[in-house]
This record gives sequence, structure tokens and C-alpha cells, in this order.
Amino acid sequence: MTETNTPSMPALLGLAALVAALATTGCGAPGSIGAPGEPGSVGARAAAGSGGAGGAPEDPGTTSSGTAPPEDGAAALFWKAFHDGDHAAIPEVRQALDEEMATSPNPYATFLRAHVDLWELMEVALDGDDVGATARLALAALDNFERAKEDNPQDTRLHAWHGLLVSAVGQATANPLMYESGIDEIELAVPSGAPTIVGAFTLMSVLSRNPPLDPHFAAGVEATWATVELCAGGPVDRQNPDMTGLSIDGMCHNHTITPHSWQGFWLSAGDVLAKAGERDVAETMYRNAKVGDGFAGWLYAPDLEQRLVDLDARIAAYQDVDPFNDPPIGGSNLCHGCHTNDAGK
Repeated sequence: MTETNTPSMPALLGLAALVAALATTGCGAPGSIGAPGEPGSVGARAAAGSGGAGGAPEDPGTTSSGTAPPEDGAAALFWKAFHDGDHAAIPEVRQALDEEMATSPNPYATFLRAHVDLWELMEVALDGDDVGATARLALAALDNFERAKEDNPQDTRLHAWHGLLVSAVGQATANPLMYESGIDEIELAVPSGAPTIVGAFTLMSVLSRNPPLDPHFAAGVEATWATVELCAGGPVDRQNPDMTGLSIDGMCHNHTITPHSWQGFWLSAGDVLAKAGERDVAETMYRNAKVGDGFAGWLYAPDLEQRLVDLDARIAAYQDVDPFNDPPIGGSNLCHGCHTNDAGK
């Protein structure tokens, strides 16, 4: 679409529109939930406190203890359901985490409990137009992320996820002050001189929801490049960001917690550049998803292949004057684009 507007205009009506703002969230970011590969994360502090080398454990796909996901307990239940994309298990997971927080409170349980709300919020918003349920879940998620921030004060990723929720609610309810306050909080996860992948990716996800001529969208494109360059360890050719043969930071590769972070990120990044009208760059980004290991077993591989086929039509939909035919950034795979195990597993 070519019209300009701002998040204060009610282009998205009702809280059901949250799904548009959350379709590619920080929980799908490279090195996201439970991946303490960045300084200051839950896992980095745990590793340092248990004799680690004063920083994050080597494997970015680890939990707060610096190990692979636990084999028992509420956290294991969470990861099993989340990796399986088992929405029906959410009530059981929520109850298990609530019980653990009541009997054996710990920062990691609080951390996961907030993400249960975020996961259910997106699922409910995607399934239909139950604005009441969406609003209740949004409030619960905001409350639990506040608690998670209190329990994990050094984990800057929580600023990204809480800010994402605040900005999404602000955009959906045509509240520009709330929207901007959410963006400001996300930027706490992108500190000057030491930006984090999760922070940059979340800014990309939120800001790229705006119309192509909106200054917020331009900032979203820049956040996309910031994420790419954090993965690459330095500047890349913005006309041909081909990742073939490059040594990419481990936080962007597939790992235990996010089995398809590489594929999910490049699908979303390609969508942003398609929306910007940069056809060749978007195509290169989509093809980057096929460079790393894991593409053949990825549940959403057909979605990416279809984007390559329909790229010109996709760009045309973004550039016309109808805001309601714009394909969502990241599609409808939500967190599962990165976090779900291979198809058939």
C-alpha cells in the first residue's frame, strides 16, 4: 500500500489485530526463549554462577542452567508442548508452572510462565475474533512479563518481549503513546554499542508492521539489517546478502531450543524486504533459508517455496492502496516457524 499513516490511526480495529503485530515475535527470534547466548541472559548468569567462564554457555540452545532442556518437571513439559506445537497442552503446562512457582519459585519458571501467556495469546488471536479472550490474555501476559522482569532483572531480552506486547496493544487500540513506549522499551534490549539479536529482531518484527512509507517501517528495515549484521559478525552487502559459505554467529543457527531459527528468520527478513519493494534482495533472503541445515525437514518449507513463486504478486500487494490485502510479515507460523521440530517428529 502507498498511503501513509501512523500507529495512532485505527487501521487495525480491535484487539484481535494483535495477531498482525505478533506474527513474527521475539519468541521466534534467533537465540530466543531459553537461549542464553547473550550476556545478561538467564542462562549466562546461571553459567557464570556455576563455574562457567563468566558468560554464556557455548551452546545457545540451552536453558537457564546452561544445559539442554530439562527431561522432567514443568520446564520439560513446556518445551515438549512448544516444540510439538501442541496448543491443547497449554492448560496443563500453565498449571504445572503455576504449581512450581508456588512451591519452588525460581526465575526460570517465571520466565517460561510469561511465554505461555504469549504463546496462547497468539494462538487465540490467530484462531478467531474473540476480542474478549485476546484482551484477557494480553493483560495476563503483560502482568507475567512484569514479574519475569523483576525476577530476571539483568535479562535484557525481557524488555524486548514486554515492549513488543505494549507496542502491539498500543497499535491495536490506536494509542500512539503506548505504542511508542513499547518501542522505547524494546530499544533497551538494543543498547548502543552492544545490540542484542533478540532486541534487533523484535524491533524488526514490530516496526515492519507499519505501511511502507511510514518512518516506522523504514526503521524496521534498518532493524532487519542490524539483525543480519549481528548474525554475520559485521557489515554485509545490502544489495546481495547471500550467506552461502559465510561463517554465521551460532545464535542465528538452528539449535536445541529453536530447531529452525535460521529458516524462520530468513523467511521473515525476506518478507520485510519484499514489503520495501526490494525484489532481488528479498529473493536472496528467502534463498538464504535454504542454505543452512534443516530446510528439508522444516514444516514451513512449502510456505517459503511459495513466496519465491509469488514474489512479484506479494510485492504488488504491499505497494497498492489496499491495506487489507497486505500479506503478514512472517505469515501465520508465529513462534512455531523457529521453535517447532521437524515435520513428522
